Amino acid sequence: ERVDSEAGPRYSELHALRRRLRDLKEELKEARAALERTENEPEELSAVVELVIEAERAGAAELRLVHLVPCALWRPAYRATLAADERSVTLETDAVVWQRTGEDWDGVRLTLSTARPALAADPPALVDDVLMLRDKSAEERRTVEVDLREEDISTVGAESTLTGGLHSPELPGLDDGGEVRMMSAPAPVSVASDGRPHRIHLTSFTTECTTERTCSPELSPLVYTVAVLPNESGHVLLSGPVDLIRGSGFIGRGELRFAGIGEQMRLPFGSEDDYRVVRHVEESRQTAGLTAINNRTVIKRTVRLYLSRLEAPDDAGAESVIVRERIPVSEVSAVEVRLRKNDCKPQPDELDADGIVRYDLRLSPGERHVVELVYEITASGSVKGL
Repeated sequence: ERVDSEAGPRYSELHALRRRLRDLKEELKEARAALERTENEPEELSAVVELVIEAERAGAAELRLVHLVPCALWRPAYRATLAADERSVTLETDAVVWQRTGEDWDGVRLTLSTARPALAADPPALVDDVLMLRDKSAEERRTVEVDLREEDISTVGAESTLTGGLHSPELPGLDDGGEVRMMSAPAPVSVASDGRPHRIHLTSFTTECTTERTCSPELSPLVYTVAVLPNESGHVLLSGPVDLIRGSGFIGRGELRFAGIGEQMRLPFGSEDDYRVVRHVEESRQTAGLTAINNRTVIKRTVRLYLSRLEAPDDAGAESVIVRERIPVSEVSAVEVRLRKNDCKPQPDELDADGIVRYDLRLSPGERHVVELVYEITASGSVKGL
């Protein structure tokens, strides 16, 4: 008991000494770094340009010298403001510029380009790609291997040759559609050589838009307000983050994809708090047909959506809500996907080639809708993987 009673304070002292030792190590590390900075001179890169001018006669001449420096970077950024009546959007285009070239830029005319002059111009090395062929076994000939995979549905502008998109909330890499783009600041700017981001205004425009309440219950149980507007900036809009602003102020940050001149864009402006969406999925599986003869597996899925609108002021009328669900799309003849429209309540308003099912619903304050989506996946007996 005496040892245990004395061990408690000693453990506390040991903990305090270890913490003090850690602090001393940090102080020693900082002192050594400061000493190294005082004893070593920073590296400086200096360049000398020699010019030889040949002229037939003497006289004054204007000479312009262009050189390339490292440690300069820029990325596009945007700010979108939705009007109070939700009929127009103001989109401002900015450039976030970093530079640590060693000299401050004071009152310079800034031109921004998507060209990559420092990118290596050598073609990639060619390597052998060996393909091996073998005969399928009897079991492999009798079966068809299938797999479910997710595919992103993307659209691009008429001037773009790329597909896909970026999904990071941070500043992405430049997506210029495969063509070098040039943008200029409307007025002289100053950018210090401190390596910090400096936001510079480039262009802005206000255009009419259409808004819709939309939701995708499989991805999120929220109903969002989405504005559809054309690109009337007079130039292409590169991929970049966009700050979203409504009547209540800043509501979040989204992503603006590459958009050509005049192309339609979709910008989400936050969720609506007076809507609730609940999603349930039921699945049943059965085998039809004779054994080993016309044998097939039928998977039936029922998706139920409960969409409700909470109580609102008496003067609020019915609003339209667009609900999007999806069904699988088969790429092999051994698997068939069929939407059972007669069992759907209500029947979908649209079904596109990508399997996106669309419902246009109207909800009044305090009203609730129940949507049932029913589809079947039929696979032959030789299919494996479902």
